[in-house]
Amino acid sequence: MNALALFLQYAAAFERAVVDDDWERIKPFFDPMAVYRIESRLVGARLVGSDAICAGIRRSLDGFDRRFDARRLEPIGRPEIFDDGCRIAWKAHYQKPGVEALTLCGSSLVRFRDGLLVEMVDTYTDEDAFRAWQARNASFPVDLSYVG
Repeated sequence: MNALALFLQYAAAFERAVVDDDWERIKPFFDPMAVYRIESRLVGARLVGSDAICAGIRRSLDGFDRRFDARRLEPIGRPEIFDDGCRIAWKAHYQKPGVEALTLCGSSLVRFRDGLLVEMVDTYTDEDAFRAWQARNASFPVDLSYVG
């Protein structure tokens, strides 16, 4: 199976876990020593292993995504495909009544070995816009951390 198909399978399982909080469903996609990095001036993290990755993602969702009533992901352009992975640019749209709508932009890079995710890097590209949104919506605090 090619890297894009593997990533899309992972992404579908991830979105189901976002809804039902069953993170066991995404663990089989990861190599035991997989690394997940977040690259941003706002927050940075490096998580190793499926347990740490799932716990970090869950913490991020609880502190950020789940504070909104609606979350919608939108791919931007065509994915870049590599022999061992792919990069997909995206926008994430968040809404909650009484809070200004928020759109974050970034990309996800994934690399596979033997059909398993060995590296995942999320890069956020609009930190200044987010900081401005945060200042305008200070009464709606969010937690950007991936680790405790």
